[in-house]
Amino acid sequence: MTRKKVTLKRIPNDAARRATFRNRLKDLVKKASELATLYNGKACVIVYGEGEMKHEMWPSVAEAVPILHRYKAMPDIGQCKKTEQIYKARRENHELHTASLVHKAMLGRLPGLKGLTFEEVTNVG
Repeated sequence: MTRKKVTLKRIPNDAARRATFRNRLKDLVKKASELATLYNGKACVIVYGEGEMKHEMWPSVAEAVPILHRYKAMPDIGQCKKTEQIYKARRENHELHTASLVHKAMLGRLPGLKGLTFEEVTNVG
């Protein structure tokens, strides 16, 4: 028998919300453990619950710390698949800003290029 689709919304009943959180956390940890076992890889799970004073972590802190250090040591490209899109958007924004400054300078709205940073003056030039 298939499960029905669950609508994602906040559970208003506190006891039911905490019980659901515990069950889903247990399932998440089980999946992470299965992935690590099946693919002979390293995995860790850190979950901060609503109103909880401490986090839930799998595996132990001693085992998770080297995994987190390795992750932090990775270049940004390894951490974020959309890094290339982010760099492209930043470059386009920079070019549009420079074009806007050139346009304002040509119209005489930036007399003597006052109020611009050194980088902006260099780009306009």
